[in-house]
Amino acid sequence: MAVIFYFIFWFLVFFMVLLYFLFPGYLKILALFRRKTVSSAGEIPSASLMILYGHNLKQLKDKIENCLSLEPTGAALELVVAVNERDSSVEALVSGYFKKGVKLFYPVEKKTPAETMVLCVTECNGEAVIVTDTASKLDPYAAKNILRKFADSKTGAVSGKAIYTGGSDNYRGGLNVLEAYSEYVTRLLDAAGLVVSANILLYAFRKTAVDGIPAGSAGSSAVPLRSLFNGYASRFEPLAVTELELHGKAGVLVEEEAQELASALGSGSSVKELFRKKKFNSWLCALLDNILLPASGVALLLLFVLNILLVGYDISFVFILGGQVVFYAAAATGISKTAYYVTLHNFASLKAVYYLWRRRNV
Repeated sequence: MAVIFYFIFWFLVFFMVLLYFLFPGYLKILALFRRKTVSSAGEIPSASLMILYGHNLKQLKDKIENCLSLEPTGAALELVVAVNERDSSVEALVSGYFKKGVKLFYPVEKKTPAETMVLCVTECNGEAVIVTDTASKLDPYAAKNILRKFADSKTGAVSGKAIYTGGSDNYRGGLNVLEAYSEYVTRLLDAAGLVVSANILLYAFRKTAVDGIPAGSAGSSAVPLRSLFNGYASRFEPLAVTELELHGKAGVLVEEEAQELASALGSGSSVKELFRKKKFNSWLCALLDNILLPASGVALLLLFVLNILLVGYDISFVFILGGQVVFYAAAATGISKTAYYVTLHNFASLKAVYYLWRRRNV
């Protein structure tokens, strides 16, 4: 048993090193060979801006006003509000904007937000579709900046950047650590044209690049995967910014992240298709960044619970576990949220379980 656990321990250590160090290094090397100039500069395509309604009328009204004030993109920007079921209050609100060109879409039967998005796309007139939520606020130049990437005819999907404000300073401290790492990886993916996960608050795609999005895989994470599958590049535009204000314990952000994780896991069929089509670099990036990286966070939380269940009388283990309890207590009480995002804690958690098993079995 000790030998088996020894193997498991070092495999998990390698897994963490792979995700946080080797994967970015691989992307940096890959980007050196795949970095290219615009393949065929052309006009920015016509576009539709889709607001996915999030069950808050005040936020929807503010978002419509926000979108109507965006900088012109050089072509008419069709504005569409998509609702996953008919809602009389939403109809009353949006009808007041009909004269300004705002359109309303809802399916005949209630659908999930992802299914609603796919159905609504067929009703949009633009060659490219920008998708955003109701809670965040778009920068005046967000649409213009995200669409400019489509001047490259090889670009199929583009992810914007989210900036979080308000909420707890301690929480933002931890969030900034996570966001800094995520943006670093995303910029490397952009250099290789292999961005594999769209920002759930703001992303855009060329309709011809994502034809036939499979049922059950229609979340934002599946959009760049479908784009890559169909031979297009998927990009990141840091100047296309949307701002989300956190509230209290950042419940809004937690809900959005949970939806994004579900979309990432649901896009597994798209990952399989990439592999079958022998797009190995796209497949590897999708697997590591879009599925395994968020899954590793869940695994580490479970490992912490295992630490508690296996607590024994070994003094070194008690000290290590005690440190973890303080670590998570600080996060749970709001003293410091940074605890969730410190990579060294991952190693400490693995090491604690390993030493306990080793001392009991060797």
